[in-house]
Amino acid sequence: MKKIRIVSKVRFTVFIMILLIGIAGCLTSAVTADAAQKSASPARTASQESQEYHADQEYRTIHVCSGDTLWTIADAYGKKDGDIRAYVQQIRAFNHMESSGELTAGQTLRIPQQN
Repeated sequence: MKKIRIVSKVRFTVFIMILLIGIAGCLTSAVTADAAQKSASPARTASQESQEYHADQEYRTIHVCSGDTLWTIADAYGKKDGDIRAYVQQIRAFNHMESSGELTAGQTLRIPQQN
């Protein structure tokens, strides 16, 4: 077996330093990519999970009229003493809507029944 002899300690030290910096860069980018992936799909909160559509939950089907908004619909069908903002969010989640401005005349909405 051939022996390896270090001719220049300076070159060897520089080589080792570059190698360590490269490894550290790879590890940093892997950790950053993993963190970016986790932030792209944040953990769901309990309130978001409870507002999702469940097959066993009772609902009423309505047809959206011209001029209707989620706020007017929530006010008409929600509890009079309830939080209208929470009910609007529940209707959005129940119908898989990204925003409140997605209503069009003639559209069918499922309105969850409130106890």
